[in-house]
Amino acid sequence: MQDILVFQRASYRTANRRAMDIRELKNQGISLVAVLQQTPLFEQTSIETIKDILREADSVSFGPDQVVMMQGEPGDAMYVVLSGKLRARQSGNLVGE
Repeated sequence: MQDILVFQRASYRTANRRAMDIRELKNQGISLVAVLQQTPLFEQTSIETIKDILREADSVSFGPDQVVMMQGEPGDAMYVVLSGKLRARQSGNLVGE
């Protein structure tokens, strides 16, 4: 099972959207602020800004071999993998994990 944060493009443009319920992930011992601070994209971002970003995120889970996104589809979200692994395939060939 993979747990992934999804930041939808619409979230970037819409103010006062509902806050994400992160209690379940915190109960698993995951500090989402710490996870994001360790990624190159957010390493220079303030804690308060990261908290604001997390309020706009949704938490989703994917099962084994479930497709998260397909090559060629327009990107409308950014994914941060919290647990598990994803595989990248191109024309059916494994190109990353």
